Amino acid sequence: MVLEKKSKGFPRPHPQKNKYLAIKNIMSSTDLTLDAQEIHFILKDWLNLSRLTEYECFKDFDEETVEMLLEEGMRFAIDVVAPSRMESDRIGCSMENGRIKSPECMKEPYRKGFELGWAALNASPEYGGQGAPASVGLAVNEGVNAGNPGLSAHFALTTGAARLVESFGTDDLKKKYIMKMNRGDFNGTMCLSEPHAGSDVGAGLTSAEACGDGTYRIKGTKSWISNGDTDLAENTIHAVLARIKGAPDGTAGLSLFLVPHTLVEEDGSLGEWNDVTVASIENKMGLHSSPTAMLKFGENGNCRGWLLGEENKGMSCMFQMMNEARIGTALIGLANGAAAYHNALSYARERVQGVHISKVRDVDAPRVAIIEHPAVRHNLMQMKSKVEGMRALLYATANALDELTCLDKEDPLYETNSMLLDILTPLCKGWCAETGIDTVRTAIQVLGGVGYTKD
Repeated sequence: MVLEKKSKGFPRPHPQKNKYLAIKNIMSSTDLTLDAQEIHFILKDWLNLSRLTEYECFKDFDEETVEMLLEEGMRFAIDVVAPSRMESDRIGCSMENGRIKSPECMKEPYRKGFELGWAALNASPEYGGQGAPASVGLAVNEGVNAGNPGLSAHFALTTGAARLVESFGTDDLKKKYIMKMNRGDFNGTMCLSEPHAGSDVGAGLTSAEACGDGTYRIKGTKSWISNGDTDLAENTIHAVLARIKGAPDGTAGLSLFLVPHTLVEEDGSLGEWNDVTVASIENKMGLHSSPTAMLKFGENGNCRGWLLGEENKGMSCMFQMMNEARIGTALIGLANGAAAYHNALSYARERVQGVHISKVRDVDAPRVAIIEHPAVRHNLMQMKSKVEGMRALLYATANALDELTCLDKEDPLYETNSMLLDILTPLCKGWCAETGIDTVRTAIQVLGGVGYTKD
């Protein structure tokens, strides 16, 4: 990603001067608006993000650079990502010749997301990423998620799977896959659930049998797989939990494997199909731009996988991506709750209905915007407080992860931050997801019938 730095003294964005960074006073109630003034306050004034430059790993992310990333990232979310949201959700994904076809309108923002570096903002520079702090990536991804959560899911799952390869793969696997995943050439997934084994992951029946050449023969069915396949990328790389024959029952016997849809040759070119079949995609209530698939591995006995990490240590390896997914789920609650709040706020300013409560007995009193009514204002204030609470919790958690990334494992603060993350990560997922739903529900009440119908 090529970004030109602003001159020194790049000003803190003024709420009325930069449409990408501020709440706009005049807007449609369906526009995407990002509250960068609040984001700026949390990152700069509350979390004091600039202190991270004291660490070697983030020394290049000074205040000026971070402000530029936020501005350009929000511009990308509003100008490139958001226009695809409505169309991609209404068209949805479909099956065509045994593969998943994504809405055409997603192709350009997908390409630009990887080409400009936004999709892999937090990824390692060694493998084509920007190496930005997690808290900065979270701020940019809040905008991308609000713009189109289906597209954001592609970005998050692909880079998350790439990090699994980086953490647990051999040098050969790293060389062959990570760069292509961080460039968006390859799509990525995480495959845990099976038709009879959802939250009870240890009951999974997918098997792995050593072939004697360093690969394993994978056989089984995985369900509820987000982004299980797509034509946005030329290949899909699955992170699959499977049980090696003879391994213990339960989660203690699961191992993690890298399983490509199409085999990759030593020179990086695509080879033969790897016996991975898309059986179906789910007909969901929402999030139609993100395909949720059922996948069959090895129906013909020819599906090959490569071990990531050690045998029978698959769950501990997968928890790396699972924890990232928990934060991603929480971000969906925040991003959609914030978007719903701003849309409801705009509508309440535009919609004229009834007279002010102080003039209910005046038959000649002028009609006012519904934001003047106490009940509506109460709902809006509740939504605002919930959005700011979600944002504070999530950004503080990401900031703790940044600290952990920079600290030496012998530092006493390392264990403290690690334990803090263990507590905050599931809390983020549970509370932000539910609070996001509550916020959207309240927004529908503010919008009335308009909130329950399509344009």
